[in-house]
Amino acid sequence: MIELKPQGLIGDSPAFRRVVKAARMVAPTDANVLLIGEGGTGKEVLAREIHGSSRRAEGELQVFECTGIPRDERDGGLDAAFRGAGGGTLFLREVGELPADAQARLLRLLEGGPGAPRGQVRIIAATSRDLWQIVQTGEFREDLYYRLCVVPLELPPLRDRV
Repeated sequence: MIELKPQGLIGDSPAFRRVVKAARMVAPTDANVLLIGEGGTGKEVLAREIHGSSRRAEGELQVFECTGIPRDERDGGLDAAFRGAGGGTLFLREVGELPADAQARLLRLLEGGPGAPRGQVRIIAATSRDLWQIVQTGEFREDLYYRLCVVPLELPPLRDRV
């Protein structure tokens, strides 16, 4: 059960309560989650709460920063993060910034393709961008979008929280 703590998630607006309720419902499942919201809304805090309330809580929560990945580290870094989360959760911070070649590699990892590490990993991805819009412009793979956006949770901006 996700508990609201002063050092964790803060808010009491109806929109925020809906997000927390949905997070409580999805936490015990293995469904991939896409957290959407402006910077500073608590996407990583919510990801940690979902992981900590899941049956994967005994496993690692690996955080992979999708922005500013050096070209020579894109595949290896993603593979290492995926392996490190084996049996746990991989949190993809700012997934909308993931370069095209890394998007293809992530999709292969999720599908268990050649070279994919063994062991299931739950994905929680976060973005401050409108991911569907960047799918429409061709900047983000549609097939990857559907793999990540099984359960979308949109965090309300801080200005809309009581």
